[in-house]
Amino acid sequence: MMKRLALCVLASTACSSSHSVGSTPGDGGGGGVTLGNEGGATTSNGSSGGDGGAVVDARASDASTIDDASADVAGYDVAPGQPSGHVRFADWTPDAPTAGYSFCLAPQGTSTWTGPFQPQGLPFPNVAAYADVPPGDYDLQVIGAGSSDCTAGVIPTSYGLPALSDGTYATFATVGVVMPIGGDQSQKVVAFIDEVTGTPSGLMLRAIDAASMVGYAQFGTGSQATGDFSVMFPLVPFGTADTSTGDGGPTDPNGYALFGSLSGAELSAYSIDGSYTGSATASNVSLASGIAATLVLVGGENNGPPPQIMICNDVAAAAGAASPCTVYSQ
Repeated sequence: MMKRLALCVLASTACSSSHSVGSTPGDGGGGGVTLGNEGGATTSNGSSGGDGGAVVDARASDASTIDDASADVAGYDVAPGQPSGHVRFADWTPDAPTAGYSFCLAPQGTSTWTGPFQPQGLPFPNVAAYADVPPGDYDLQVIGAGSSDCTAGVIPTSYGLPALSDGTYATFATVGVVMPIGGDQSQKVVAFIDEVTGTPSGLMLRAIDAASMVGYAQFGTGSQATGDFSVMFPLVPFGTADTSTGDGGPTDPNGYALFGSLSGAELSAYSIDGSYTGSATASNVSLASGIAATLVLVGGENNGPPPQIMICNDVAAAAGAASPCTVYSQ
């Protein structure tokens, strides 16, 4: 059983801290898009819902649950029992307007926009609950919070998104910064196919680098400070999930790899390209077998607050209009 997990993104400094994330049963740029994985239109385990999962518990003092007050959902109305894809939106742009963004979808190549989703805005670093949409291929427009005009986005329209087939779950997220400074990455949209069913044989984890100043992240167990660091995900370029693990094995097509459950684990993150010399940590994290979770390094723009670790439980039911995600303080 894995006791310590270090999400080590950041270069040459120690990771330490401690936080408890218990689990309880629950229900389940520029005219293009960066794909965060090589996944197809369905989840790799053939899942079609979010039942039987577990929720991330944010009871410890150094973590905060994402506020869902403004994460309202609008857009398509798919009748119960009808085929549908499922998409959740994320605002991982640290210098986005305070109210965040809204989102519009159109069948690919049509400019027949539907939306907005999150009409009151989705503030950084929120992740909305999944919205049901008719199966198909879509283009995405990111617009200002409160706007009803889907024809003009705050960044170029995103094409080439993964197909939302019946039963597919996906995350469409903004990353990068509006006004880059130094080595900051410019704002763009990235897309990921999500796992929404875990496996009783272990914990499914995926790691995403969404920190605008961190060009390449490395994730592993232990910490450099204590000398027990062992690589889990060796190379995570900005805006993507890794496709391999520290032992040389591949992840699944959606970026997830199977590990032992975590109990009181310390997570940390390091840059491997010298782009950031601090450390992002999460402490006393517990995630049980049967969970599929996404670890995200968020924030971290130059001249701004440092990066933080977010954990989203991908099999748990939504917490109101928000996905069950927790951000950990340093």
